[in-house]
Amino acid sequence: MLDMMYMLDMSFNPVFRSPSAARAGGFSEEEIKTLPLEKKMTPASFARMNAAIAEHLTPERLQDPSFTDPVTIELEMLRKDGPMQWQEHIVSLVRDRAGRPAGFFGVARDITERKRADEQVQALNTRFAEIEEAERKRLAQILHDEV
Repeated sequence: MLDMMYMLDMSFNPVFRSPSAARAGGFSEEEIKTLPLEKKMTPASFARMNAAIAEHLTPERLQDPSFTDPVTIELEMLRKDGPMQWQEHIVSLVRDRAGRPAGFFGVARDITERKRADEQVQALNTRFAEIEEAERKRLAQILHDEV
């Protein structure tokens, strides 16, 4: 699993991305620069990202020169070849020498397989609960019939 690194300006425009980040989505440098952020992920992920930004980057935190705490968010990203890719992003605020917000540094990794495994576990847990409930009802009926 390769980590993907990137830098964004304060308007979330790409400034730098590692070769692994470029390979992950399949987009050229020019395509990634011109593709609006909301077109790089699902609408649900875009909404989740905006909510995380609003919650994490409050005006008070932006004005605090010591604040650079990272935020972790899972996003479903668009790939040029079609299928979506779940990625976990850890993003930190970058400040200039005067302490003013200058952009963002992010590290992302593909978590698609982990998300699929989580879905399978959830489906198995749901199925197990259904079987358990059916068995309880069956035993209750047996006990009721014997009385």
